[in-house]
Amino acid sequence: MAEPSVTEAPPRPASPSARDGASLRLLAVAGGLAVALVAGFALGGVVRDSARPTGSGPTGGPTGASMHASGGAGHQHAGGAAAVAAGAEVGGLAVSAGGYTLVPEATSLTAGARSTWRFRVIGPDRKPVRSFAVVHDKRMHLIVARRDFSGYQHLHPTMAPDGTWSVDLVLPQAGAWRAYADFAAIGSTKAQVPLTLGVDLTVPGDYRPRPLPDAARESIVDGFTVTYEGTPRLGETQALLFRVHRNGSPVADLQRY
Repeated sequence: MAEPSVTEAPPRPASPSARDGASLRLLAVAGGLAVALVAGFALGGVVRDSARPTGSGPTGGPTGASMHASGGAGHQHAGGAAAVAAGAEVGGLAVSAGGYTLVPEATSLTAGARSTWRFRVIGPDRKPVRSFAVVHDKRMHLIVARRDFSGYQHLHPTMAPDGTWSVDLVLPQAGAWRAYADFAAIGSTKAQVPLTLGVDLTVPGDYRPRPLPDAARESIVDGFTVTYEGTPRLGETQALLFRVHRNGSPVADLQRY
């Protein structure tokens, strides 16, 4: 599962076209995210039970309403049975990987309150990383999802000169959330190091867990129908094909996301 922005003023009410665009962007990503999260959570349990103690692209393809999403140049994670067994190459399961560590300023937030959430990425030299490659138009992508999939956000934090990332964040419901920082750090050899690091966020309050939704290849939200094709496999890079329809017709005017 990379692009951030600085603390911004509260957004103005979106126009109908803007809302449609936002819905499309969310729908196109949500299917793939759900698959990744289910695999990640399931594997996380296996890894924790079998290896204690534990720590812790530009799109291209068919035109029109079909979007063939690939990892993007320089931002695909290596696979392999050994890597999967160790949980080393499955992005987002650990707060540290490859010598890099995600260090949040806070892990407890207030339900429904807008706050500026800050974090740093500490490199192998134990200093905040300040050099990141632009991947999928941004240097940092932050995915925040509730553990039962009832909440999801794709955000783009902004980095200060000292390497501290910040973003306006509102978690509307109490419960357990997971934040995924997806980026490509530029190491001492100038080579890109693609990583996805994850950390749990807690929102105190009246937590009422919901059952996980049944697996499905189709989702209908706000009049849009999104379907996907492809079979994800742990430890391997797989192509997923997404299609977006509205009122039975393909939606061709999709924003880059």
